[in-house]
Amino acid sequence: APAPEVVPPADQPPAAPGGDTPVTLPPAPAPAPAPAPLPAPAPVQPSAPAPTHVTGPVLAETGAGQPAAAAALATALILGGAILYRRSRVS
Repeated sequence: APAPEVVPPADQPPAAPGGDTPVTLPPAPAPAPAPAPLPAPAPVQPSAPAPTHVTGPVLAETGAGQPAAAAALATALILGGAILYRRSRVS
């Protein structure tokens, strides 16, 4: 009687695929060295200090005007949608 053929499980790939040969690649070339950084120019000192402006305390800007613009835009979009919806309905 012939020997039973061994079949690998369907969910496992074959251990060594037939016909595949390993490929050897040449080593990657080394990256080019980075150029030396140029020396930074010396900072220029102003001849006289800038005058200081004396002002009173200022509150931080909180962006209070942003929600009003967003509310106006949202209202316009909702009204536009309502108009388009009413026009598309069949009477």
